[in-house]
Amino acid sequence: MKSRKLNKKMLLVLTLGVILAACASTGNPLGGTIPMDKEWHLSLLNGSELIPGSKIILRFYFGNEIGGNAGCNYFGGGYTSEDGSMHFSEVTSTMTACLEPEGLMDQESAYFEAFANTTAYRVEDERLELFDADGETILEFIMRPETEVDSLLANKSWKLISLDGSDLIEGTTITLEFSGEEISGSAGCNGYGGRLEAASEGILDAPEIMSTAMACPEPDGVMEQEQVYLQIMWDAQTYRFMDGELQIVTANGETLDFAPID
Repeated sequence: MKSRKLNKKMLLVLTLGVILAACASTGNPLGGTIPMDKEWHLSLLNGSELIPGSKIILRFYFGNEIGGNAGCNYFGGGYTSEDGSMHFSEVTSTMTACLEPEGLMDQESAYFEAFANTTAYRVEDERLELFDADGETILEFIMRPETEVDSLLANKSWKLISLDGSDLIEGTTITLEFSGEEISGSAGCNGYGGRLEAASEGILDAPEIMSTAMACPEPDGVMEQEQVYLQIMWDAQTYRFMDGELQIVTANGETLDFAPID
């Protein structure tokens, strides 16, 4: 009996020692309030910086749900957190294969593996750290600042009237909608959307636009028109208003002219 009691005490001391060591190594207690519906950008994966040109994003939503982009594929799932502990569950992702930049898919696999190994977290000064069972920091995120959106763009819808100086194919419609920090719309066949990096003082940047992948055989040329439109949106750098209309311009001078939708 004495031996059994001694072992329990030793186990308790060892457990407390591990917890204290973890707190000492990170400098501050685990836990903290996680802001909802904010965008966290991964800065370190297992202590290393991401591949240049890649980006991994995580968002927490009300209802204990998560979503984001792992560099190539979008993912979503659930999470639980209590007293500094955190576990992710039922995480699923799309199945796209991205060939560039080199090593992106291996990085994505390492991210999902670290995600599955998460057991604890800490939020402090717009930084989120995720820890494994050994108390090692495996994922470190920085909160993305909110994008300031021009009041003349915010929560407004537009219809394309000129594609780089040319009329649209008869029978097609292209739209653009600003909602918070996001844009969306129809490119003529496919729906598209993405988040804004900049949308104020004449600067427009939406580098993460994604679209669905339908093929529309009619009217003739609609798919080629859609690709031209989406490419200009990806390359967009500036915007301006002229007589109530919106013009988006690339560095090469390509233009998209929109009229407001009432």
